[in-house]
Amino acid sequence: HPHLPVSIDTFRADVAKEISHCLGPIIINDISGGTMDDKMFEIVAELGLPYIMMHIQGTPQDMQVNPHYDDVVREVREFFTERIARLNALGFNNIILDQGFGFGKTVAHNYELMDKMDSFLDLGYPLLVGISRKSMIWRLLEITPQEALNGTTVLNTISLLKGAHILRVHDVREAVEAVKIVETMKMSGWMTCHSTIPAVTDMLNECLVPNWGISIQSSERSTTSCCTPFTSFPKMKAYFRPLSMANCSREILFSTCSTDRIVYPSFFNA
Repeated sequence: HPHLPVSIDTFRADVAKEISHCLGPIIINDISGGTMDDKMFEIVAELGLPYIMMHIQGTPQDMQVNPHYDDVVREVREFFTERIARLNALGFNNIILDQGFGFGKTVAHNYELMDKMDSFLDLGYPLLVGISRKSMIWRLLEITPQEALNGTTVLNTISLLKGAHILRVHDVREAVEAVKIVETMKMSGWMTCHSTIPAVTDMLNECLVPNWGISIQSSERSTTSCCTPFTSFPKMKAYFRPLSMANCSREILFSTCSTDRIVYPSFFNA
């Protein structure tokens, strides 16, 4: 599917620009929210491509060394507000927000952000949630990352109920089932839908994928057991595949294999 965009994990402006020139339309996934490269926002605005803005306290090397907040929800929200304003001043509005679970947060910080996720909806941008097999699950339950699938599914479902528009996952089948159940509840009128943000649906449809998709990150070095149906694409950094699933037009799933260990060495400790 060469016409579909791929998601590129980078906080370097020159990398984002070079890859966009090579591949065409991409999604830029920046774990630093533009704080690690002063040129990132300028390049993002120039390219006009969808930009995932993640919050992080510190750097990947020191982010889990005694992270501290007076009020984690307020401070993450203030970070987004300030960063969004900078991009808006450059005429750019194609933004997706990622609270950065595990990136400079304690277990308690992560669950407070999860509990108050709906307080970010009025910022007016789609929310991406990436909690797959993270330590906020396995440390709490006193298990291993390999045993954290059930906890992951629980938190993915809670995220959807609280208004998340995008899930970034390792385990595609289980996430698809969670999305389908929550979307069926929404469509049946059993619950209030948190996902009614103005322009969000148009943004996802026009800038990301036609309907609903799965983005897979893999590599020859990675173990692809989490993405068994897609192991025929081991060399691809990212791959976007549209699916025709009823009631899932508002959700996008980002599925990552253990490449996360390569891109973010501290991922499974996050």
